[in-house]
Amino acid sequence: MSLLELEREIAQFFFREAELLDSNRLEEWLELLAEDIAYEMPLRMTRERGQPDISSQMGHFSED
Repeated sequence: MSLLELEREIAQFFFREAELLDSNRLEEWLELLAEDIAYEMPLRMTRERGQPDISSQMGHFSED
């Protein structure tokens, strides 16, 4: 598969995904998701400059 073909395939997937969401066809959209999906929102912390500002131990949520 060429890079152009891969780009087209990815774009078609995103257009299909957007169409399902815009049409409120959530069950069909859920079928597009991989079984091993992880949805996480890490907690940002105020740190001194140069220090990591995302906690690896806490988060707002972590779902699968």
